[in-house]
Amino acid sequence: MDHDSTLQQQLSLLLQTQQQDLPWLQRICRQLAQQGRWSLLLALVQSKNWAEPQRSFAATVQVSALRRLGQHDAAIQLLQQMIQQGQSQDWHLLGLLQKEAGASDAARNSLRQTIAQNPASGASWWLLSDLNPNWTAAELATLRQQAASATTAEQQAFFYYSLHRALHMQQDYAGAFSALSQGAAAKKRALNYRLQPELAEFSRIPQQFSADLLQRQPPQPELGRECIFICGLPRSGTTLTEQILSAHSQVTAGDELYELARASEMVLNQRQLQLPFPDWANRLQDPDWQQLGQHYLNLTKPLQLKGLFTDKMPLNFKALGLIHKALPGAKLIWCRRDPLDTIWGCYRQLFDQGIGFSYDLDELYQYQQASDALMRYWQQQLGDKLLTLDYEQLVQDPHAQIHRLLAFCGLEAEAGCFEFHLNARAVHTLSNQQVRQPLHQEGIKSWQPYAPYLQQLLAKFNP
Repeated sequence: MDHDSTLQQQLSLLLQTQQQDLPWLQRICRQLAQQGRWSLLLALVQSKNWAEPQRSFAATVQVSALRRLGQHDAAIQLLQQMIQQGQSQDWHLLGLLQKEAGASDAARNSLRQTIAQNPASGASWWLLSDLNPNWTAAELATLRQQAASATTAEQQAFFYYSLHRALHMQQDYAGAFSALSQGAAAKKRALNYRLQPELAEFSRIPQQFSADLLQRQPPQPELGRECIFICGLPRSGTTLTEQILSAHSQVTAGDELYELARASEMVLNQRQLQLPFPDWANRLQDPDWQQLGQHYLNLTKPLQLKGLFTDKMPLNFKALGLIHKALPGAKLIWCRRDPLDTIWGCYRQLFDQGIGFSYDLDELYQYQQASDALMRYWQQQLGDKLLTLDYEQLVQDPHAQIHRLLAFCGLEAEAGCFEFHLNARAVHTLSNQQVRQPLHQEGIKSWQPYAPYLQQLLAKFNP
């Protein structure tokens, strides 16, 4: 059965409910969003001419679903229409959509509209700061005032990170580092993150994914040949690599997918295993791994229309053994960057909840070292099945490295891959501005202006 037929059947089942009131619609939409079933969610809210109050809610959900499915032009058009008709005043979301779609000028205007209405919107200041605006003196004064008066750690983080970027552009590195330190400290207070359990997890992964387990011949060696997994620490070039590959006519960009975790959960539930990753790895048999891989392929079916698709969840570097067992035909790419540039790039970035180690330089160093040790293990075990792509080599010799990348994926060279910055796809990740520029060397040793403030970190690499 094809994807469209399955979708239509699932939609028909949902619409059999007689009482389709607002609480019902909200509950179903929340469940579908949590499951990542965006195509079905979009089909549901578009399935009928809803009456109020369902109509306004359905339109808002439709914008979110279109965004998740990469249909940004349609999402922007719908949200602009809602704003014009007075159904929404969400200029922040409009600015986010425009930023992800590469419409930088329009995004600046929308975000400034948000800030004009609500100067305390820290998230809007943060998005605007990534668009390299020509800050006015009045804007900088307001930004400083908001940073000083913010009452929650989350809001303080938004304002101080935004102020860091503004002062960095003015080459006030002392002021910029002070703002960054305050922002990182605020974000760390806002998170309930502990590094030690994650370091312990790193140490258990090679034990669970032993050499013996990894070397066993899979029943279906070609399973997963549609998949290209791109992983690495944040700020290591994963989005850039996906941008290059997705410019190819045979590759669809999947962005940061959660389907691998969902597929794992399905198998663990079926096996009634309630163990944390990676402690269940040795409990699975060949049919379990095969089923996990098939679940993943079923969940990603809409991405397979061109032949190949990318999954660029960065922290999948922890799960390379899992991918190797479940999808032995998949291509595995590790993006590697100079450790200092990686650490500094992470520290300067305000992530969501999933990157809790990035708000403390010492914790970043420990995490980077642990991830590097794990990657050495994967390289030992997986050999030439794992491609290591160095950011510095890619920047310095893009022609040779892009050819190497395409050959590894079994792809013929296409001109668009060498002009990846012209790729018009929407980019959800924090690198959505950088990947719309040609390759340049500004990201190499980007920490150097801040060297006077990084002496403790530098000493770890040069004892």
